[in-house]
Amino acid sequence: MLYGGIIEELIMRLFLMSLIDFILLKLFVKLKNSKFVPNWVFIVSIALTAIIFGLGHLPVTAQTITYCR
Repeated sequence: MLYGGIIEELIMRLFLMSLIDFILLKLFVKLKNSKFVPNWVFIVSIALTAIIFGLGHLPVTAQTITYCR
């Protein structure tokens, strides 16, 4: 019962968000003297992960809405 939710959170939060962080860092941030990552990288990756997470649940939501009518 809990397996689906836990695995879904791990895949989205751990792997996808880390991947988006890595891509944004490689594309837009040059860390020469500073070892700190700008906050906007994390904010953008959290927002993109949330949007992808929501889009992934749209088909189930559509089926639920049409079933309940």
